[in-house]
Amino acid sequence: MKRTLFFIVLILCSVFPGLAQQWLKGTVADAKTGEPIPFANVVYPGAKGTVTDVNGVFRLPFRPGKVRV
Repeated sequence: MKRTLFFIVLILCSVFPGLAQQWLKGTVADAKTGEPIPFANVVYPGAKGTVTDVNGVFRLPFRPGKVRV
């Protein structure tokens, strides 16, 4: 029983890291002043998009591969 449970846990631990999402994170700021821009829309193709927080910070999930910015 312990051996079977060990193999099940081992298989689950090896599968789930491959399913983990990666994140595109950043800050939107004014080009001249450098001040963060709160509540700005951030979108890239193939994603739903997001809005920056009060500090201009955003985080978008994406799949690894080529991303053109």
